[in-house]
Amino acid sequence: MINSSPGSHSLPVSSHPLHVLLAEDNLLLQQAIRIVLLQRGFKVSVAKNGKQAVELMQQHQVDIVLMAINMPVLDGVEATIAIREFNKYTPIIAFTSYDETSMLQYIKQAGMNGFLSKYASPEHIYETILLHVKGVKEKSK
Repeated sequence: MINSSPGSHSLPVSSHPLHVLLAEDNLLLQQAIRIVLLQRGFKVSVAKNGKQAVELMQQHQVDIVLMAINMPVLDGVEATIAIREFNKYTPIIAFTSYDETSMLQYIKQAGMNGFLSKYASPEHIYETILLHVKGVKEKSK
């Protein structure tokens, strides 16, 4: 699972207050990832299903979305397709326990920008978020 112990910071806390939307229905994982993100200085909103993720995206400006694939009401792919109808640019990262190679084409077709394993280290989660947000900011210049 995720190592979120308070002493596990090998990267500095982010100086930018990036807003991350975490769409995840597993409460334990949701809490662990939220702690990891908060420790890195991110603002975090949480959706417990795809429908809530779509609604939050309509109501709030976020910098990146970590989107679980299997969720109730709307799954991550359905939610991404709905979000892409009104928001083409915010990075949406598939946040899943599935193998990347089996998911890559599926998530790209839905409009997702990348893949992040639910088993990733806190450092990898942090680096992935910054990489995708940086890419969007450079394209908008």
